[in-house]
Amino acid sequence: MLKLSPLLQQIVTSYDACVGGLAIYDEAQPLVLATGNFYGLTGLERGFAKFGCPYDEIVDCLAGHGQYGDAARDAIVADRMRAMASPHDDLTELRSREDVAISARLLKLSDGHILTLMRPVTTCFA
Repeated sequence: MLKLSPLLQQIVTSYDACVGGLAIYDEAQPLVLATGNFYGLTGLERGFAKFGCPYDEIVDCLAGHGQYGDAARDAIVADRMRAMASPHDDLTELRSREDVAISARLLKLSDGHILTLMRPVTTCFA
């Protein structure tokens, strides 16, 4: 069972209560926790994206469903894996699923966990 710090538990609870989705990966990059909204926003099946599912497999699945646009799947996975491997670089991305634009932020925490925060984005045009 994953033991979360009080601050991380508060973040998980807050994100789960709103429209945002959240996923936590450990330092070796398998998925250790995902909120219900993570599944709703990504369209991933809980049976696939479950505890221990590697980050690169999740990105490959999302890319296969066109969430990163028309770029080649292997290039998308390689780019996201480079970002995960970098000790300092966080990653912010905009992708889409069906008719929903999704803003996602990948943050590296000092305890080695990697936090992905995502939310639907509404754009207003004047």
